[in-house]
Amino acid sequence: MDIDEIEIPSSTEIKGWYDFLFQLLHHFISAKTKEKKYRYKIVSRIYTGIQHIHVEYLRMFVSFHESMPSSLPGNTNYYRGYIGGTYVYDLTHNQVTEAVKIVKQRFAEERQKHSFNRQVLRCRATAHLRAAHDEHERLFVYMVICYLVYQFNQHMSYMKVYDQPHKNFSAKLVAKEDSSTSMRSPSTYFLDKIQQTNDPNELRAFAEEAIDDINARYFDIVEAFTLLQRKWDSF
Repeated sequence: MDIDEIEIPSSTEIKGWYDFLFQLLHHFISAKTKEKKYRYKIVSRIYTGIQHIHVEYLRMFVSFHESMPSSLPGNTNYYRGYIGGTYVYDLTHNQVTEAVKIVKQRFAEERQKHSFNRQVLRCRATAHLRAAHDEHERLFVYMVICYLVYQFNQHMSYMKVYDQPHKNFSAKLVAKEDSSTSMRSPSTYFLDKIQQTNDPNELRAFAEEAIDDINARYFDIVEAFTLLQRKWDSF
């Protein structure tokens, strides 16, 4: 199948965007010796796919944060939140406990829908990196893999990678490649972390941390894609 034959999903079909992304990454590997114009088309479409996936991925964490009961500053005996779709301003202890349980369960179910896709990408990470023509392509693919695969605080930011000499950058990538099959994804790490407490305020703080991290990863992809565009435009 040629790249132009890959069907572009509807904007709300997240599974379709994952499938779209994996087909493009497959073409990226097989296109190692293809001309620049063809590779640029693949990378541009990968970037488009990530933009759509980011919206849905971020939504899971934002929904977790917004659905979690919250207390007034300095008053942890007074919680408010949603119960059965209705916003309640003075939740009982049992209502808070039940709300926390429901929000956690909903997150677990949401992330499970795409866990297989992340596992496939994790297993193919090394092949994707090796298919890159140069450090600019490799940087972009690495940032895409970081976004979907590596747990919080386990990826190098765009600037840290870019500022390092090429040899060090490659060595760091090899180290990450070799560990790619054992790494937990951001959502798996978050799921494990929220099992540590049932305190709504702590759980909301965990979600805020996750949202910041995911957004930072996404902007790393934007930076890497921009660099790659400039490099190709200079040819």
